[in-house]
Amino acid sequence: MQSVRAVFETTLGTFQEQYDAVQTEWLADSGYERQPGSEFGRYGADFEPEDRSESDTASVCKLLSWLLA
Repeated sequence: MQSVRAVFETTLGTFQEQYDAVQTEWLADSGYERQPGSEFGRYGADFEPEDRSESDTASVCKLLSWLLA
């Protein structure tokens, strides 16, 4: 089955709250399930280590088979 990357924009100040929401709320309602593997973050060239600096975090997911039926 093909995997996809679920990417979410966040800031350092809200990272933990948004990460928890993705793992407990979005994932449960999305029709996807987490796949084993690394999660990763992307920090752009203008990233500054402050609460409002934006970054992306991604998890590898796959579409649940019952949605394909």
